[in-house]
Amino acid sequence: MDPYLWKRIWRRPWLSLCTIIITVLMCVLMGFLMHYRQTQEEKLVEAQQSLEIFCQVSNGQGTATDNLHAPQEVLCHIYGDEAPLAPYIRDLLMTKDYEFWAPESGITEWNPTHFGVTMKGMNSPECWEWINPAAGGIALQYFVDDFWNSEEFICLVSEGIYAELVSDTVDMLVHDPASNNNGRVKVTFTIAGTYPGSAGTVVISFGTAQKLAELTTLRGCLDSASFYVSDNLLLDEMTEIAAEQFEPVDPLASPGKFTLMIRDEQYRATTAVLEQNIQRTALLLPLVLLLGLGVGFLISFLATRNERRTYALMRTLGMTARKLFLSVLREQLVLVLLGGAIGYLVSGEFLPVAAFLLCYGVGCAACLIKSIRVPPTAILREQE
Repeated sequence: MDPYLWKRIWRRPWLSLCTIIITVLMCVLMGFLMHYRQTQEEKLVEAQQSLEIFCQVSNGQGTATDNLHAPQEVLCHIYGDEAPLAPYIRDLLMTKDYEFWAPESGITEWNPTHFGVTMKGMNSPECWEWINPAAGGIALQYFVDDFWNSEEFICLVSEGIYAELVSDTVDMLVHDPASNNNGRVKVTFTIAGTYPGSAGTVVISFGTAQKLAELTTLRGCLDSASFYVSDNLLLDEMTEIAAEQFEPVDPLASPGKFTLMIRDEQYRATTAVLEQNIQRTALLLPLVLLLGLGVGFLISFLATRNERRTYALMRTLGMTARKLFLSVLREQLVLVLLGGAIGYLVSGEFLPVAAFLLCYGVGCAACLIKSIRVPPTAILREQE
């Protein structure tokens, strides 16, 4: 190393000290911005993967999600391989309720104002809190396999009702509430399992409920439906399709209109803040690099503005412009590399420190080129 290098550097102690301090601060700032951006990107990915977006079919006013008596058209929007929204749906829960009357179940008289007790059609035990295992619901006992995917006339009854039955089959007169006094059909059900207690509610699969709809009326095929978005990154795409299939929320909507309530407020608010932070950081990083370029040019200018005569003499003594340029550039970069090393130890981020040092070096080089490439005679004339 040039033995006179440090002597030349410490001829300007305050400028040298400022160079080290500014370099450390800028490197730490670059490291902080880069780390902050990476953290925000990780949080964004986590939010996109972990935040659940709940969707629910509602009436046109957006005020009711149960007892919808929605027609077959609404069911076709979300259920089935050809449903437009099927690729975007996860954990779909659907119910279709009926009323029934059956002497074997303990109901011996029909009340005109209430046909009977409820027969709940559902595609999962999670549809009914009473038997929902995720909510600590009571345990079910199945007599047949794959009950929830069945379309046969089989059902679950309470242990209390099952104890009163004389056989495993029950004749029931089933009524669809969506069709007022019409839509009655007599069906023989086979007991496929029991749940604890003595409640009168009969549980059937959603597929069985749809077969009953075909026998009674095609009007009321869906009383409630809810699901989660399968992939949050496809939320906007799903929202566009839902807008084509469902009506928008309208407080004055007439009966028979149905909308899809997409509870994405928290998701959109969270991701919007994270994306905004990432965008701001993406703008700040180039600005800091540009600032590093300017700082390198300015410090190099301050360090060499009174050395032009010296450089002219060195050129006159035979030093080539290339060697002079490298010598002066090395002198300018020694302190910057020292400050960069300290900045790296503080921030722990190598890439942003290296990027800043590169921009700083470009700024220094841009300033030195003008001084080095001037002919020696021109510099000497300027000094006279």
